[in-house]
Amino acid sequence: MGPSRYLPVVGLSEEGQCDVERFTELAELMDVNRSNFLQWLQSYDLVLAPVLPTPVES
Repeated sequence: MGPSRYLPVVGLSEEGQCDVERFTELAELMDVNRSNFLQWLQSYDLVLAPVLPTPVES
């Protein structure tokens, strides 16, 4: 059971794995990118998101 494919950096096999230093660097870059992407939220007090991921049916 479970997914049959994994991201190369966090795979469960030896193929595609990286050392701890490289993994840490990639995780830090992901964090910086996420922070930069979410900067637009700073000017809002509240963000409304739909409960269902589909449009409302008429």
